[in-house]
Amino acid sequence: MESYMLRVILLGLGILFILAIYLWDKRSHVDVRMFKRRSARKESSRHSRHRQRDHSAFDDDSAVDGLPTIELDDETQPEPTISESFSVPVDEPVEAVADDLPSFSARSAFQEFESGAELPTKILQIKVICKDTRISGQMIMDLASELDLKHGQFDIFHRLDQKTGKSVFSVANAVEPGNFDLENITQLSTPGLVLFSQLPAPVDSMSVFNDMLDFAQRIAFIVGAELQDASRCVLTQQSIEHEREQIRLYEAKLNRAMHDLNG
Repeated sequence: MESYMLRVILLGLGILFILAIYLWDKRSHVDVRMFKRRSARKESSRHSRHRQRDHSAFDDDSAVDGLPTIELDDETQPEPTISESFSVPVDEPVEAVADDLPSFSARSAFQEFESGAELPTKILQIKVICKDTRISGQMIMDLASELDLKHGQFDIFHRLDQKTGKSVFSVANAVEPGNFDLENITQLSTPGLVLFSQLPAPVDSMSVFNDMLDFAQRIAFIVGAELQDASRCVLTQQSIEHEREQIRLYEAKLNRAMHDLNG
């Protein structure tokens, strides 16, 4: 009898032990699934926040000779506007043009444009924007000296073509009114800079963009900033290649216009 009872007790304990293992294993699977779901929700939320950029600090309605205004939403001063004398129209979409005609040099197109010829234009823009720091006036002067930028028209810096002395591209303050007052530049502190150029330029259009990109990348590395395009989006390799394709289409359109102009 005692042997029978012992077997019953051992059998009961065995069943309870197996049941406990089953319940523990099931709970572990549930916990893993819940953890994965929480992780997925957090990852989704993080990407969503990353995609939703805060545009309140920017205003593309006005420009400094092709330069879009970038205003700080944390600044205590009232939001000013850019002078209309600096504003330029937004680039229209460039249609593909058959490039089967003799090519004109960039300098000849630039000379015709400066003489008043009606030629297609295009604005190139690259923004260098700091997220957690600011660029001091002294740092801007050091950058200008290192990168051979000259302070000139509109009180902004210019990269000049050595042969013509004309501006290839310009560097302006990202905060309106976009200029740099050299007399008070030591008190300056800005969240970013904007590089821009209007095509046709005195040098090849693609060279202008490549030089702007190289300068912007060097400045961004020095000051710890990110590059943005004219639409305020982070400049990626894909957007860089897209801009280059747009420049190729523009050059074909410009070449067609020059051919028509010269008969």
